[in-house]
Amino acid sequence: MKERGLKIENNDFQIEDLIVNSNENIEKIAEENSNKIKQFLEKDKITQISDKQTKFYSDCTKLILSELNTKLPIIIPAKCGFGKSTFIKTLIETLISHKDEVGEEYMQLIVVANRINDLNDLKNSIEKEHGRYGDIPYITVLQSWNKNIKCLNERDPILNYKASQNRCNQNCEYKECSLIKQYKEMDISPILAITTERLNMISKENSIDKYKFFHNNTKKRELLLIDEKPVIFNNKSISLADINGLKNILLKYQTNRNKQSIYNKKKSDILDKLDSIEKLLISYIKDYDKYDNFFILPEEIDFMTDWKMVFGNKNNKKTANIKQMFENGIVWNKYRNNFYLIQDTTFNTGDLKTFIFDGTASMTLEYRNRDFVTIKMDDYKDFNNLTFHVINESISKSKIKEYPEKLTAICDWINSYFKTDTYVISYKEALGYKVDEKLTEKLKNNSHIILDDNKVPHFGNTKGENLWNKCNNMVQIGWNILDSGSYIAKYLSLNAGEKEKLISLKNEPHEIYSLLKNSNGVFDNIDIDIHKIFDMIVNFEQEVFRTNIREFSSTEMVNVYVFLSSNKNNDYLKALIEVRFWGCKVKEYKVKELGEYNEKKYLNSKGREDIKKFINWLDGKLANSELKGKNHGVLTREIEEDLNIKIRWGYHIKKKSEFYK
Repeated sequence: MKERGLKIENNDFQIEDLIVNSNENIEKIAEENSNKIKQFLEKDKITQISDKQTKFYSDCTKLILSELNTKLPIIIPAKCGFGKSTFIKTLIETLISHKDEVGEEYMQLIVVANRINDLNDLKNSIEKEHGRYGDIPYITVLQSWNKNIKCLNERDPILNYKASQNRCNQNCEYKECSLIKQYKEMDISPILAITTERLNMISKENSIDKYKFFHNNTKKRELLLIDEKPVIFNNKSISLADINGLKNILLKYQTNRNKQSIYNKKKSDILDKLDSIEKLLISYIKDYDKYDNFFILPEEIDFMTDWKMVFGNKNNKKTANIKQMFENGIVWNKYRNNFYLIQDTTFNTGDLKTFIFDGTASMTLEYRNRDFVTIKMDDYKDFNNLTFHVINESISKSKIKEYPEKLTAICDWINSYFKTDTYVISYKEALGYKVDEKLTEKLKNNSHIILDDNKVPHFGNTKGENLWNKCNNMVQIGWNILDSGSYIAKYLSLNAGEKEKLISLKNEPHEIYSLLKNSNGVFDNIDIDIHKIFDMIVNFEQEVFRTNIREFSSTEMVNVYVFLSSNKNNDYLKALIEVRFWGCKVKEYKVKELGEYNEKKYLNSKGREDIKKFINWLDGKLANSELKGKNHGVLTREIEEDLNIKIRWGYHIKKKSEFYK
């Protein structure tokens, strides 16, 4: 990828480079933890843990427990199936077992995972194996009100999350409520478990101390262990509908007596400011309509001061987007009729020793040019049992919208070809066409296709799923590609210098556009295009690892079928696939059903009768050698006279080379 001009800067270290001090107790714990993981993963007698993996588990334990020469968050790029979640669970168990020898401070930590159910499973497993920490669990899972939590106030119960934000707190009189018990537990439990989403909120609010200190602020959780990638970038946007939503909140606000006077006084001012913001966005839509994408840093309109006087911190998520728009800027995207937010991508965990276990770390660019340290780590595995079959065909959203029959041809192929468990993934919709519904209709009766809740899964809806880990086949129909404005916003969020360059060009709109231009899906700005390609590979990697490849030690053959038309940009994608899945095979593949569909579509296109007549006429002439030696003009006249058709040679030769062939 060097020729494309990408500069990737990162702090890469070996594990031993980061350890300052490791004592005898830590060495003992590290060896025990490594052996425990090995025994657990090999209990089925199928999984085989290599010596390198065993050493990694030991070294990683020492790294987490020892003194370090850095205070930056440390990225551990352990790939999917390597045992990251098992490692964290086993480490916690080992630390609990040794708390009397090495001190309880080693098990005072915060653990983060994507799903609340995974955290509850961890909590219950620890309690089953090791009992409780006095009269409370070792782990408290921090959660907000949800439908499963029944409010004990029968006269006026909490019925939604919004109401819970105002009423569910430590002062609630219903002490048996699970949320009230949670407040007590989190001040005593040594281990606090939170979701990735909540960590994101804590990081943005810079409020980690609220969760770090416990036991009446006399104890401190020292470690932060994050299973999977934390939220560094959110694909946020702002639209006219968002502004109208805030207006509705303002106009329908039911105030209490204390707020009535300030509401009456400020209502008109806030409405005027929101009208001004709405007019500003409308002016951008009009002024920049000739550009596909455009960067804007708006002049600030301060509505937040008056808004806070009325609402305080309510509706923070909705107002934060407007605040961010004025602080960091927006990217206008014409085709989505949307404004993507340039974001503050600061990741703040205070002085906690932070370790991030992320299987996509080798390809994601979100850790680049940032304050992270990455462990250099061999995969300890090649992928010589993995074959990618590349089908030279475009299955983009626009192609599906234009030719939905393509999906039928692909489904006919899948139904006839695959006789073992198969994972199929595609778009939810393509420019309004319901792709997932069409695929589900065509594939639902095929017992070899593993569905998700009786549906073919779509991009963006498989996170955390583990339904396809026995599949030895995968078919990806299309690619998980975002629209161009989203990639630009992400690139500018992660590259402050490039954003400043655009700000300096505010009086030269054509110069701004030239740096953001996208032609036929390819950015003229190579660095933005590379961000797009890497993003596609990271998304693709996560889908591939939902198959049997997820089992790290598996040697079963796995075949992945992808649709990728032949062009320069897609050649980079194929190259990255080979880099990421070291040792894999990449082969060309032809789908007979698609070939038949394309031939039929070609013959059924406009002018098909003329084409058929011409082919039949030509066959007869060639058989009798009648065309030999005739010049172009004589040949054209003879064809036109014999067939009573008009041949537009210039059009067919320049525009329809297939016809000429």
